[in-house]
Amino acid sequence: RSAIEHLFAGGADSLLVEHVAQHTKNLTPDEIRSSLKRCRVALDFPVPAEETIGQALGGSTPKKDRTPGERSEVTLADLIRAGLLRPPVQLEKVYKEKRLTAQIEADGAITFHGRRYDSLSQAASAARASVLGAKDWPATNGWRFWKLQDAGEELVEIDTVRNAFVQQVKGGARRAA
Repeated sequence: RSAIEHLFAGGADSLLVEHVAQHTKNLTPDEIRSSLKRCRVALDFPVPAEETIGQALGGSTPKKDRTPGERSEVTLADLIRAGLLRPPVQLEKVYKEKRLTAQIEADGAITFHGRRYDSLSQAASAARASVLGAKDWPATNGWRFWKLQDAGEELVEIDTVRNAFVQQVKGGARRAA
């Protein structure tokens, strides 16, 4: 991160200036350097979910304020705290030949079509309704509806991540006993 930020700092690396010059017209190197000095860049290096799933499963049980005993008690916030998901996490689903996408946000909310939902199931119901043209949202299990890419770049239900978390917690409880 610091190496990339350094590219935009005061002196602006000559390679960056040359690169910008190749992709723009009618700008001198001094004009490019001047522009780069004014540039404010925000960098984010999210770790893909498939990497964090594998890392977290090999690690120790995370410390939490509560220990979910059953799958139904597990929340997205639990998976985020455990490092199994590192938002933003891209979700997708092909439903009735329509590709739908959503995103898990840092606070555990789901964004679909620019709207935020409090749960995977709410977002999944809204997604299905958008395809069906339904006014009433059909009840939908969001854990089974939405998919994400695993380490092998296969699409897996997010429920798979929840199951891995439950197994991790149960394994930690057995070690503690």
